[in-house]
Amino acid sequence: MKFKVNNLAQGKEIVIEGVIESFEMWGDEYTPEMFRQEVQDLNTDSLTVTINSSGGDVFAGVAIYNALKDLDVDVTVNVIFAAS
Repeated sequence: MKFKVNNLAQGKEIVIEGVIESFEMWGDEYTPEMFRQEVQDLNTDSLTVTINSSGGDVFAGVAIYNALKDLDVDVTVNVIFAAS
């Protein structure tokens, strides 16, 4: 599973699992474009992002980080595992 969106009592949660890459190659990557598509339609005041990733492209990770900074909501990021 690449990601899922959960409804929480206080807001929404996006869970990112797997490799974070700039583009899809094998179909199991999570990309910044996927993230931007998910958050553009979220109607919430707060967002929790949980990351469980075995690694990937640092530039894709920075793009997701920048997309998070651009959001006008309270953001909490939980990192379970992140490698490069």
